Amino acid sequence: MKYFLIFIIGVILLGFGVYFFTPYFNSSPLNSSLISISPTPNISPSDIEVLSLELDLTALDRDLNEADNLESEFNIEVSSFNKSVLELIAIVDKYLDQMTKIIDRSEGLLDEVQTRVVKAEAKGSSTAQLDRLMNESRSRVASAEAKLSEVERLKSIAKSKANFITIRDLFKSAKINLQLTKQNSSEMINLLKSFNSR
Repeated sequence: MKYFLIFIIGVILLGFGVYFFTPYFNSSPLNSSLISISPTPNISPSDIEVLSLELDLTALDRDLNEADNLESEFNIEVSSFNKSVLELIAIVDKYLDQMTKIIDRSEGLLDEVQTRVVKAEAKGSSTAQLDRLMNESRSRVASAEAKLSEVERLKSIAKSKANFITIRDLFKSAKINLQLTKQNSSEMINLLKSFNSR
């Protein structure tokens, strides 16, 4: 009997609580925010593709910044020429690995952009400027690859400061080509973005 009375009192108190607080809850900003959930933005598949390209471009930019750091380190060591040939070769290897990574990422990004260019062309967009930038970018990446191949060749016979200065200049030229490729890629992505907004 005792527990039954406690149960009845609890139900009555709950009823009063619901009665008094329901109007407050209905008018509260929290409740309004829960009810009026903003609709999901209308993002097209093309927009998502461009966002993906922009993420790839950001990663490429990060890799190029790391190459800048390696270039600075290599320039200092070659200018002073205080390290042994083996120590300098170790820096060359590290720099080569980073530049090869950048080339691979650049080629992957260009392949992705090319896929979007073909889609844009199929939709009737004028892709003459995109095609020009793409051809220029492919040529720059090929030039960078050729310079890294020459670095590989020189590395095996490098003994003097002059050898390492030549390697440094080859690295610098390859990096400039890849930086210009990144700029071209950015321009192409912006063009694709403008197609989506039409």
